[in-house]
Amino acid sequence: MTFKLILIDSVQFFFRNLTQILCLCVPFLLVEAVIRYAFFNASPSDVIGSQQVFLMFAVDLALYPIYSGALTLMMAAQARNELPSTTELVSAALKFYAPLLVLLIICRSLIMLVIMLGLLFIVPGVWLAVWLAVWLAVRLAFSEFFIILEKADPRTAVIMSFQATRNYFFLILMAFIITELPFVLLSLYAGRTLEQFQDTNQAAIATTVVTLLKIAGLFQQIVLFRIYLGTKSNRTLTA
Repeated sequence: MTFKLILIDSVQFFFRNLTQILCLCVPFLLVEAVIRYAFFNASPSDVIGSQQVFLMFAVDLALYPIYSGALTLMMAAQARNELPSTTELVSAALKFYAPLLVLLIICRSLIMLVIMLGLLFIVPGVWLAVWLAVWLAVRLAFSEFFIILEKADPRTAVIMSFQATRNYFFLILMAFIITELPFVLLSLYAGRTLEQFQDTNQAAIATTVVTLLKIAGLFQQIVLFRIYLGTKSNRTLTA
């Protein structure tokens, strides 16, 4: 299992199933983008406070388990040569909504905690905080898959993810870097580009750009799932 093969397979899967991926995720991503834009546009342009940050996380927490769960179920079904409909996938994902929501809260709380602990060290604090957050994100990378595919509870999923990623840290880290860096750069570029539309109230442009960025961000989940399948095969052979 080389990263090159995983990346090629993920790209092929993404474009081969782009229509169904869009049908699964775009409705929820559009809702998220519209809510965010409406709230930020209604607030004074020079005010970016805790309410805006809280809303951003709250909207993401509310919608992410649905489309992320549906995407995971779609990938798992295709791995079994099954072709469920979009409605069936969303309906099935809703059954995992509560545990995925709890898991999301746990994972993000843990990452924020390690960042805060890292910042306690004055000089190397920023780099230590970043490294701890990245390390934790890598070790938690499979937790969602264990909830949906192994029907584990959030606590067990976290433990299983730590165990499953033990020997694949740098492979998963490479996946994060390769998929996250272009996404961050695109987000920064889009943010600067959208500044010129703030005064003209171009809601459609802002909503479209945010939605497209979110769709591009889904590629990371596909890559991680491909790595998960490979590690699962290895765990089965060694069991």
